[in-house]
Amino acid sequence: MYSEWLVEHGARVTGIDASAKMIELAKQRLQGRAEIHEADLSRPLEFLEDGSFDLVVSPLVLDYVPDWRTVFAEFKRVLRPGGSFVFSVGHPVFEFLYFKTENYFLTERVGVEWNGFGDTRVFMPSIRRPLEEVLNPLIENGFRIDRILEPKVTKELAESDPEHFEKLSKRPCFLCVRSIKD
Repeated sequence: MYSEWLVEHGARVTGIDASAKMIELAKQRLQGRAEIHEADLSRPLEFLEDGSFDLVVSPLVLDYVPDWRTVFAEFKRVLRPGGSFVFSVGHPVFEFLYFKTENYFLTERVGVEWNGFGDTRVFMPSIRRPLEEVLNPLIENGFRIDRILEPKVTKELAESDPEHFEKLSKRPCFLCVRSIKD
């Protein structure tokens, strides 16, 4: 969706995903209007040139990447000076409460079973981390935090699912960060 929106607003887009299936779906959706690559964010993105991007967008991806310091260093490398790195992740407080872990300050592997695939249930592992492990890797890699947003649920959810609206309107679910490469 993000790649499609960016393309429709005049951006030249390079998309990356670790999943062959997601690459296939992105290619179908974008119909050749973007360059799409299968790549693992835990490894160097050697096919991308230094300083070749104005913007890196990572929506709900980083929760699945164990080492943020390495991937943030790669994002810094490919961004031009003044370029923006925007990402969203599960909110550290929400994930601490949701996964009922015993120590908020640990960075740990957690997971949840997804059941939105018909009869197939899929266990989806992720990495839960405290707020300091969300923000410090940015700072250590020379990014300046420009804005933080904790999105709130929409009124449409109140109409379609009042029970979840009531619960989710009182706690943060996601954390969005915009940072700038100095």
